[in-house]
Amino acid sequence: MDEMPRHRTPILLRSLALGAVAVCLPACNRSKTVAAAMPVPRAESPPPTSSQPPALPSAESLPRLKIATVDMMQVFKEYHRTITAAKDQQADIVQVQQESDARLEAIRNLQTSLETLTKTMSDPAISDSRRQTAAGERATKQQDAIALERERRDFLERRQRALQEKGGERMKALFEEIRILVVEKAREEALDYVVDKSAATSSQIPFFLYTPDSADMTGEIIAHLNRDSPAAAGESNARAAPDPMPETEDR
Repeated sequence: MDEMPRHRTPILLRSLALGAVAVCLPACNRSKTVAAAMPVPRAESPPPTSSQPPALPSAESLPRLKIATVDMMQVFKEYHRTITAAKDQQADIVQVQQESDARLEAIRNLQTSLETLTKTMSDPAISDSRRQTAAGERATKQQDAIALERERRDFLERRQRALQEKGGERMKALFEEIRILVVEKAREEALDYVVDKSAATSSQIPFFLYTPDSADMTGEIIAHLNRDSPAAAGESNARAAPDPMPETEDR
């Protein structure tokens, strides 16, 4: 077979390409028509929500809390053991002050001796040997006075620190005793909360601006704590004592 001339090859390729386009165009148009006829799926919208918020439970349906108040500072001040501890603390302070005054009296006596020796040393009528002896005694007494004053200050610091620690431990123990009683009373009365009405903020403003008197159990706590106080025991003994028999006139 003879070879096709080269100048006819492009013409033949162009004819084949046009034929393929003619075949494809009707098929593409039919695909677009079918796609246009098919319904487009729509995304489902969320169900409509109510504009009103859900109803809150009524106050009657909520559980009622039982709350009581107590003035811890008032209970602490009126507790008979607190009063006794304060008296003991004051007695200890007085004793420390008396011991300090005794040491101070010894220092004052030394100061009087120092003044006398100073006058002796300045007296021109005494001999040099007497003046030297007075100077030696004065130096010794002055060192003794300095040592006694140092010892007195150390004594005061030690005793005051010990008294502060002792008072703090007493206060802590009494507050803990009161707290335990409040907890016991709360459990007996099935209380949910007990708040301290004497509590204050950092600016010394009461934390609870209002508390009803009906919820206050301060008086009950004080009466329970003081039931075994010496004063209460004396009153109970006085009530238990028989009345004296009335005197009868002789007829």
